Amino acid sequence: MKKFSKSIGIAMPACRKPAGGRESNTYTVTIQSDDNGSASASKTIEVAQGEIITITATPNAKRFFKHWQVVSGGAFLAGTTEAETTFTMPAGDVTIKACFFSLFGYWADDTDNPALVIELVEDGDTSWYDKGSGVNTFLLKFKEGDALANYCRGIAAVYTSAKTIVFIATEAADSTGAWSSDAADTVLVADFDVTFAELSLNFEGILYTLINADISAPIEIADQADLAKIGVDSDFPLDGNYKVVQNITLSGTQTPIGSWSETDAGLQKPFTGTFDGNGKTIRGLNIDGGNSGFQGLFAYIGTDGMVKNLVVSGIVKSADAGNGTASYIGGITGWNDGTISSVAFSGKVSGRNAVGGIAGANLGIIENSYNTADITGTASNVGGITGRFLGGYVSFTYNTGTISGTRWVGGIAGEGNVSNSISLGLKVTASEAEYAGRIVGDGSGINNKARSNMKVNGSLITNRTASNINGVDINTIQWGSSSWWTGIAGWDTAIWDFSGVGAGSYPQLKVFQ
Repeated sequence: MKKFSKSIGIAMPACRKPAGGRESNTYTVTIQSDDNGSASASKTIEVAQGEIITITATPNAKRFFKHWQVVSGGAFLAGTTEAETTFTMPAGDVTIKACFFSLFGYWADDTDNPALVIELVEDGDTSWYDKGSGVNTFLLKFKEGDALANYCRGIAAVYTSAKTIVFIATEAADSTGAWSSDAADTVLVADFDVTFAELSLNFEGILYTLINADISAPIEIADQADLAKIGVDSDFPLDGNYKVVQNITLSGTQTPIGSWSETDAGLQKPFTGTFDGNGKTIRGLNIDGGNSGFQGLFAYIGTDGMVKNLVVSGIVKSADAGNGTASYIGGITGWNDGTISSVAFSGKVSGRNAVGGIAGANLGIIENSYNTADITGTASNVGGITGRFLGGYVSFTYNTGTISGTRWVGGIAGEGNVSNSISLGLKVTASEAEYAGRIVGDGSGINNKARSNMKVNGSLITNRTASNINGVDINTIQWGSSSWWTGIAGWDTAIWDFSGVGAGSYPQLKVFQ
């Protein structure tokens, strides 16, 4: 969990004295990792702005790479989920962390003899883990795809040789199929969409039941009562795996999922599980934080947390009491350390500092998401997607809402560095006029664009480039053309649907169809 006592900000060019005749305008790359693996960079010291740096993550045995996290420095990674990726060195020191994960579970017979063991290995590893008799050993292998992100839904089984069975994690939804004696190691022969805790296996006349596993079918969220149990009911833990199974209309007022306080350890309860909206919509969100901070559908999404495939509409607000407490207010979350992907918010969001349509503040990943809500902050760091960008990754997002605040106010982010984002709101307003931009109020970016008739503090913008606070101009003919989005803008047709943009609408996420 993020400790707020640590000062984190956007890295600025360091002032160094030349040493040994070397250039003074060079920077450092710091690579971090957790206990499940290691990471390295092709160059770490005396790196000049503009150099291409390759970073590589190496998981330990029986561990898996999850994603990269840009801790500080505003580097834009070519890919956040590839174990080897690159970035262009910005004008400042950069710190990047490699995140890994491990999973384990086993089947046992009615005497609780763990002779049959599942041990997760990387795709292509032909070894298996033996615990006990050495007979009927089990292996669970990951295939490329969502299983690597730790939210697989089912298993498939094939026979190999010597009484060894291989289980392959898949995104299977088909509950039909039968066991097969196919000898190929990687042939998919049976799909199951079951709860792992309830899965039994009858092998050669002996019944084995899975009694311990970290991967499981999701807990279904079907209504407001289910949603309110997350983090409150012991059967709905904050690190649980959830799936919304139908559209939900909320009534009354709600409190955020989880909580966070900079000073009260008892309230430091981030969401660290997976919340899959499954293409469904949660309507009627009504969060009134009084004058408290960390408000949204989620109060705080931790490093291991993921929210995806979700539409939320409603109102999130916290009143400005003049003491800064009404800070970190967002439609989806007050603070994001994790991953937010394929998410949309509409309605209104208001607070004091760090106010955003998706996240009040971001130190994680926000990608392939959009906001149509109007966003209002009475102080600093106000943006359409995130109010305060402290690091991480914000890319392939767009905003159509009106954004207003005092300073560091932007169409996508109040401050920080974003990439491949499109600002389509009609106006951005900051009472301190020098701290406002069509893309960000302060910072920079890569390949960002904004509608040409957008007004910042009542005026059209003349200083506009793809990497500055305003982005380059686009007109209605451009952003009203599907070929522009897929060509010049470079957005992914596998994720986004552009079929309606020519009729005046905006791109939609395919998961919502």
